[in-house]
Amino acid sequence: MVLIIDIPSSGTLYSSKDVKVKFSKIGTNKKFAGKFKDKDDNSYPERGTYSQGNPLSPVSVVIPMPDKKAIQCAIEAGAAMAGSVVTANIGVEKIILNVISNPNIRYIVLFGKDSSGHFSGDAIYNLHKNGVDENRKVIGSKGLTPYLKNISIDAIDRFREQIITVIDVMGMDDISVLENVIHFTIQEPENAVKMDISRDGDIESFTLFDPGRFDKEPIRVSITDTIQSNGLHETLTHYSSSIVAPSIAKAYPLLIDAVMSAGLEQDLSDERLSFTRELLNVTVHIDKPLEDMVPPGYKPEAWLKDSDEVQQYLGKYANTYFNGDMAVGLENGKISNVKKKKGKEGMEYTYGYFIQKHYEVQQILKVANEVADSIKNKEPSRRILISLPDPKIFKKVSEVPCFIDYQLFPRYNSLDDVWELHATAHMRSHDVKNAFPANAYAFATILDKISSITGCRPGTLTMFLGSAHVYLNR
Repeated sequence: MVLIIDIPSSGTLYSSKDVKVKFSKIGTNKKFAGKFKDKDDNSYPERGTYSQGNPLSPVSVVIPMPDKKAIQCAIEAGAAMAGSVVTANIGVEKIILNVISNPNIRYIVLFGKDSSGHFSGDAIYNLHKNGVDENRKVIGSKGLTPYLKNISIDAIDRFREQIITVIDVMGMDDISVLENVIHFTIQEPENAVKMDISRDGDIESFTLFDPGRFDKEPIRVSITDTIQSNGLHETLTHYSSSIVAPSIAKAYPLLIDAVMSAGLEQDLSDERLSFTRELLNVTVHIDKPLEDMVPPGYKPEAWLKDSDEVQQYLGKYANTYFNGDMAVGLENGKISNVKKKKGKEGMEYTYGYFIQKHYEVQQILKVANEVADSIKNKEPSRRILISLPDPKIFKKVSEVPCFIDYQLFPRYNSLDDVWELHATAHMRSHDVKNAFPANAYAFATILDKISSITGCRPGTLTMFLGSAHVYLNR
């Protein structure tokens, strides 16, 4: 049954501070394509801060800043779904994936206030209008980080094709405007309504009616699928980013891409007189750090000939974390651990020295015993730590080490009846292009070693990077 709505007279206007809306009845002879549910599945592949309504409705409502009253009114008025979205990357991606899973949805309505800084509503509007550039940035969006990196171009194209128009009434605070837009989009073509939106002297006009189902099959994929296969990254601001990946190899290109696409290029040179593109406070979470550990094509040293030599090099490099004065080099034409030479700039320490000899404590053995005690006492400790910094030493050398500390979390997995060991490594500074795979490999090796000693199952590895940067040639 079609709901018939009384149309306001042509002179009636809805006004707020920044936007005016006018409706008028026009009618149309456009064909009505019909609607139906797919396999009686009313759910959407992405969970989020939204409510589900009528899956046969042609309209989805996005209210960037949370407004429970507006969301409830939208659902009651007949929207397929309605909710908030604050971020202009993963938040927008989830909307795209939910929309293309239901071909009945043909309109997006933006209502309420846009999200501060992120401008997620603006990103949705410009995505439909302009698409994305070669870096997956929404063209024309004014937000901080409107990059759609975690979904396919096919999904983006399908969204733009399926949605007839994005109706932007952000800034309007009269809830009856939202209700009317939803009501008019569910009318059959002969009851079509013209909608005029006036903002800053510009007028946009829309013809509202139910055009029927989009004539293509639904696409049901999720961000979770992306995490499990390739990982994902989300940059909230230039000072807060996160990457989740199944392996070191999968995390590596995501990390470089995050820095190069959303990082800030520094106008001033750093302590090394180098210029960088940088993101601050980046978290990299690796679900299975001991699988797929070497990214294809990665070469930590130019003299390495092939992937076999890269694998040997990384194994030897990880070994230096367990020895106080070892480095990696060529010895009689073979990749070997060699005695560390004193640096010309006072770099007389190594990570292995701080971990195994500094403070006259063998920290690997120390934390292994602490993990064992934690398991024995059935205490999931938060105090097991390998520490590198020493302010007294740093007065005498040219640089503070990049690697700051390494924390271990023994946790009982009741489902599998096994203790797991999870690790978090903190780095004050990180050259992500040249050093990330090598250091991640070493951190994973430490996790594997201590897990083996204590009988734990190796768990996840998380790296926190204070400054994640790529060096630029100038």
